[in-house]
Amino acid sequence: TTEGDVVVTEEQLSSLRSMPFFQDFSDEVFDGLINKARLVTFEAGSIIFKQGNPGKNFHVISTGEVEIFLKTGIEDPLTTPPNYLGTAIGTLKKGDYFGERTLITGEPRAATIRAVEKTRCFTFSKNDIPSSSILSGMQKASDERMAQMNDKYGVDMNEMKDFEYSATTKSVSLATQKRGSINRPRPIEGVDTDDKT
Repeated sequence: TTEGDVVVTEEQLSSLRSMPFFQDFSDEVFDGLINKARLVTFEAGSIIFKQGNPGKNFHVISTGEVEIFLKTGIEDPLTTPPNYLGTAIGTLKKGDYFGERTLITGEPRAATIRAVEKTRCFTFSKNDIPSSSILSGMQKASDERMAQMNDKYGVDMNEMKDFEYSATTKSVSLATQKRGSINRPRPIEGVDTDDKT
């Protein structure tokens, strides 16, 4: 069948219909949502979205595979390459979905998603999702659902970044960044010495 500008097989339609987020929709509401879906292709290696950015799309993988990357916030900004995505914490394949957490919570993306191979996704905009759905952000997610999402995107690991801001860690980090700098070859008062200015 053709839904909007997307050709959807009966198998794909059935798979989408059985997703936990779409199960409670009436046929009319579900058909309306599918009509607004886009089928988006991501080339191998392309970044679908980055951790920390706001999000407005929910993706269901039709073909291909994506990888989930997480930065914990304790990476050294001086030695970490600018293209570093974080630690790979999982993969998602055909029939899996991603992007739901930011729609449900309104928080920035909890992880970075990169296509491992050429990947096609059914993409749904938050604006097209009925308010009766938890994906609309207008319904509260159950504690169980939140725990599943937090586990999927490594949110507990992400909370390690709070460790970075402890006074000891921050002072060591600053000392490491400044010591030996071309601009500051001498000891730094208050960092390398106990003298405070």
